[in-house]
Amino acid sequence: MITYQETRINDDLIEVYGCLSEVFMPSVQAGLPEWIALPGMEWPFYEACIRLAKTTKNPKLEQCAIALSEVPISSLDRRSGEYDALFVGGGSPLIWLYESYYANERMFGPTTLSIHNIYKEVGLEIVGAELADHAGLELAFLAYLLDQEKKDLEFRSEWKQARDLFTDNHAGRWLPEVGKQMSRSVYPGWSAIGSLIMAIFSSGFIERDWQNNVPNIVEPDLCTLCGFCVQVCPTNALRIHEDEETTFLELETSFCTSCANCRNICPENVLSLSTNLSNQDQILLRESPLATCSNCGETTFSQAELDYTHRMIGNPDWLAYCINCRSGRMGKLS
Repeated sequence: MITYQETRINDDLIEVYGCLSEVFMPSVQAGLPEWIALPGMEWPFYEACIRLAKTTKNPKLEQCAIALSEVPISSLDRRSGEYDALFVGGGSPLIWLYESYYANERMFGPTTLSIHNIYKEVGLEIVGAELADHAGLELAFLAYLLDQEKKDLEFRSEWKQARDLFTDNHAGRWLPEVGKQMSRSVYPGWSAIGSLIMAIFSSGFIERDWQNNVPNIVEPDLCTLCGFCVQVCPTNALRIHEDEETTFLELETSFCTSCANCRNICPENVLSLSTNLSNQDQILLRESPLATCSNCGETTFSQAELDYTHRMIGNPDWLAYCINCRSGRMGKLS
């Protein structure tokens, strides 16, 4: 049974997805929708954002509503120029709006065909020349799935499952990165839309008890600094870097969308999501000193990685040496 709250959230999301689809995929004949030139408080999805923020009690959505309210009036030509600067750029845009660019590192990759087949499976056909994995089409598809979920009560659970799968496997994997890049824009309107996208695709945004959950490591010594969490983070909120003596795993909390990819992939199961009580922008999750070569004294890997390797394969002599000394010793042995 669908609750009133779920119905209200779904209706508001349909409006938000639909409007964002219009913005990302302007009509060839008419260009951007005329409302984009209005102040943010008069945009058609502004009230939906206010309701979503109140219903979900999501602080990120509340911040988005404030940012939208501060977007000034403009002209359609100016907004169109901003769109071109961000998403067209003479063929090499600042921000790409195609999933294949992020998933396959090229336009029209396997992802494009995969999404085209998904649309086909539910009886949809693309009208026009746009590629299936364009942000505007993916957002329109999410709005369609939500609408079907609302109308087709007999197969509601199947439509919801389809929406969850599409979000987890496609839209939710790359649109947060688009949102992050947009949020850094010098254009207030597009920056506000980017922040909204990041908030909308936060995995916990429809939970009433959502409280800005971010990655946390309860027992840092168990983290091996393998870097898998960094590789799957859609917004690059997690990063590993080194100085001359130490390897660090850090979190930029303002970029985190609470997607839980890091928690799900962690091979040691040491990552969890919890409330950011510190309210810090940067959090140090793990640090480990670099080990040194027992022959030349040069730094090698982090001690965390070295300890993990010892646990896996024992204590062979060559692990104590850097690559160069290891090669030299092997050469002498041969």
